[in-house]
Amino acid sequence: MTMKTRDLCLLLLLIAALSSCWNRDNPLDPVVNEPVAISAPTFSPAGGTYSHDQVVSIACATSGAIIRYTIDGSEPEASSAQYTNPLSVTTSTSIKAKAFKTGWPESQTATVSYTFQVATPTFNPPGGEYSTGQSVTISCGTPGATIRYTTNGSEPTEASFQYSIPVNVNNTTLKAKAFKTGWISSSTATAAYVIMPSNFVFVSGGTFNNGTSNVTISSFCIDKYELTQAGYQVVMGSNPASGYGVGSN
Repeated sequence: MTMKTRDLCLLLLLIAALSSCWNRDNPLDPVVNEPVAISAPTFSPAGGTYSHDQVVSIACATSGAIIRYTIDGSEPEASSAQYTNPLSVTTSTSIKAKAFKTGWPESQTATVSYTFQVATPTFNPPGGEYSTGQSVTISCGTPGATIRYTTNGSEPTEASFQYSIPVNVNNTTLKAKAFKTGWISSSTATAAYVIMPSNFVFVSGGTFNNGTSNVTISSFCIDKYELTQAGYQVVMGSNPASGYGVGSN
């Protein structure tokens, strides 16, 4: 081996040694011989649809990594907000997060979306048959939600009556829906209240076949004993015979 060849071999060995020590903090992937990437951040709880506010934690499995995040849909950068404490999420939101560490390639961007839907209202007492009129309380499990209701069978909207005190019902179909800014409105809750004196029997309507055709009959109440026009009007709300000169009997 000549002097020139020996010097060249020594130079190559020196370069190899320096390369192996160049970035001890960032190990090489033995498969591709490239720096190991930072683990992508993870979120807890997972994204999804919820009926209550959420407190979101972001974590990274790579020790010493700094997490940066955005909530405006933009890509996180080294200058984005730094994650230090759990985030309070109170409206439908998308969070993007990325982890950084000096001398390491940045992580992949992790994205999660949280959607909020107001809980469906509930009625107390529930719909059913009662012997007297009822005072119905409507409630919603989502804090801060506004409840709107109707008593004429129509679908509640944000322009419908706002619930504030118990609703008095008498042979009524009550519908309620809850709303909250930034949230998906609740499903509609429906309850039918039938007020039937103890001496009456409720007969459920429906469609029946009489042998030749289908016949649809509305629900009605009938006296267990003698049905008078006055009694019918008390229960059904009208006296169909009143226009024919028939009295209350």
